[in-house]
Amino acid sequence: MLTLQELLIETDPDLSRVATIITGFDDNGDLMFEYELTDYDYPSESYIKDVVVNKQEAYALAKDVNVSLTQLPAYIAKKHSVQPLCQSVPSEAATLFKEILDCLASFGVKYRQQIKRR
Repeated sequence: MLTLQELLIETDPDLSRVATIITGFDDNGDLMFEYELTDYDYPSESYIKDVVVNKQEAYALAKDVNVSLTQLPAYIAKKHSVQPLCQSVPSEAATLFKEILDCLASFGVKYRQQIKRR
């Protein structure tokens, strides 16, 4: 569970592949983006992709977009979330995740990425 967590997209739960993206702050105060893909037909294909922006980079980003650091997850959700929830497909979640990473890069934000198989 992330602090100040915001749900950016949640795909239709009735599909065989379900994806979600959340953002918020971890216990270290770093900004996190978590892309989770669950494949019910091929469970070994399920994974979680975490992107971590350290708190100094997150602070610089918040300054660049003119919000406080604590408002950053809500700002990101306002700019990038897909509504209504549960009516999109996994490919839309993958596209949104790439758009978010591209947006971070356009602001010069450095981040680290890790993938965990489930």
